Amino acid sequence: MTEKIQFVQPKYQQIALELAKRISDGRYAEGEKLHARSTIATNFHVSPETARKAIIVLGDIGVVTVKHGSGFFCGVFSEGKGVYRAIPRRRID
Repeated sequence: MTEKIQFVQPKYQQIALELAKRISDGRYAEGEKLHARSTIATNFHVSPETARKAIIVLGDIGVVTVKHGSGFFCGVFSEGKGVYRAIPRRRID
């Protein structure tokens, strides 16, 4: 008898992948504001902390940037436009 081993990604990685797909599919345009963390959490039926981890992953790979006080935006922008990378690279356990 052979057993199948199934590997499941953590929920925050699944959410990050889904959001990255939506961005690459053009559902979000470059520079477009993403939903708030609480809205992402509600839409994916997860805690705000899980949504935060997903956003950190997207920031780490350069898919989103943060403008303090304004939110999360698709794409990487120059500081001249007033948007800068504000999500630090860190390991998520």
